[in-house]
Amino acid sequence: MQGDQVSEQVVEVAEAGTLPLWSPVGIVLWSVLFTPAFGAWLQMYNYRRLGDDAAAAVAWRWCLGGLAVLGWNALASAIGQRLGLDTPLFDWVNGVVFLAWVWATLPGHSRAVGPAYARRGWDSVVVLGLLAAVAYLGASLVLQWMLAELT
Repeated sequence: MQGDQVSEQVVEVAEAGTLPLWSPVGIVLWSVLFTPAFGAWLQMYNYRRLGDDAAAAVAWRWCLGGLAVLGWNALASAIGQRLGLDTPLFDWVNGVVFLAWVWATLPGHSRAVGPAYARRGWDSVVVLGLLAAVAYLGASLVLQWMLAELT
């Protein structure tokens, strides 16, 4: 199948309401708390369920970009603390990435999922998001400790 045929099939499957999917707007709202990396991962999962591998690949790239921003944040914070800088120099990057992700992905994702779909529960992924947040916090603290103690 090529381009339009895949898109038509995805819309037909989503409109049938047979696949349990996460709400596109819900994904964005949870991503305010858990970052665009989390939201892009959920979008990727939805696209895979819909059979749209190309859109899933784009969502995966957004996820990797979000993880790169998180890594940069952890490193910049650790270096800033090591140098005694209290000013968060790059906090604006988070907002720009979030807005760019929402603007670039929400309309297409909403169209692909459609208005009639089986709602998938949030419990399991919210727990995963919380675990990921704790892991990120722990890794950030270890990085800060390493820079403080080993340099």
